[in-house]
Amino acid sequence: MIKIKKDLQKRLETFLNTYPSQEEYGGFLFANRLGTISEFLAIPNIHSSKNDTYQMPENAKKLAEKIADSRRIKLVAHWHNHPIPAVCSVQDCRAASTWDPLYSVLISPTGSSSYRKEYVWYFYKGIKPEKVCFV
Repeated sequence: MIKIKKDLQKRLETFLNTYPSQEEYGGFLFANRLGTISEFLAIPNIHSSKNDTYQMPENAKKLAEKIADSRRIKLVAHWHNHPIPAVCSVQDCRAASTWDPLYSVLISPTGSSSYRKEYVWYFYKGIKPEKVCFV
């Protein structure tokens, strides 16, 4: 079971609600010494079609690894969002296989209101989903 700090969930979802909702964003997730995911790093989307594809710069993973080493945390996943409600696409699952041993995470809205947008988090490796628990 993947454990995520509720504070991280709130901060990352606030980040997603702060920026234009039609674009995809992404980055990395880090776990603390207890193995609970507690930090995130946003990485700019360099793809020309930001509304339906997320692409990070080639050196992004090296940056995330440096941050993890310097802060003594563990790089455990890369994440991206879908701006409209969606499950993991075939393209997402194919991309996930290239990130092994990292998890791939899709954060998708369940809908929206004028005050709040709720999200569902999908953790997976290839096509294998993982259970998520917010603590």
